[in-house]
Amino acid sequence: MRRFLVTHWMLPLAILVWAAFTITASIQQEPIKAALGLGALACACGLTWHFWKGYTAKAPSRAAPLQAAPVQRDSEGYWTHPAHPAFREGQEAEAAAWSHVQQLQTHIAYLESEAEDHPAAVAYWGDSGDSNISAWEPPRPEGEGWFVLSIHDTEYWGPVCIWVRRNGQPQGDA
Repeated sequence: MRRFLVTHWMLPLAILVWAAFTITASIQQEPIKAALGLGALACACGLTWHFWKGYTAKAPSRAAPLQAAPVQRDSEGYWTHPAHPAFREGQEAEAAAWSHVQQLQTHIAYLESEAEDHPAAVAYWGDSGDSNISAWEPPRPEGEGWFVLSIHDTEYWGPVCIWVRRNGQPQGDA
């Protein structure tokens, strides 16, 4: 609320000014000025309500903390956590806000980091152009609390596995 008032201070001030104007015009028995003041007061209240709704809609949600889920990869070897929102291209800010609210630390494992003769790498980048990465078991990062958020294909890096854990987990021995 305080933050809203700091950034939108003119709206509550307009409500006070128009309320005072309307009351003064009514006391002085000037019905036209009182009606104008009442109309302006209604507009100021409406604008304040509109901006307040927009302000509260942008506030971070108090979503339930993301928990590990059983990884059930599809026939091609891909999987996404069922509680992961489906962000679209151009929604980087929303994705970052979700990750911040969830207090997640991320680690990305890349199929391209595997040995050249790894079966999934051979199938994916070989002559067959097979997108099946079922043979790939992404390496778990060191430390405790890691779980898979997504195993998916990317345009630039190929298949990746996104591991996540809560911020503040032990870092491991590395």
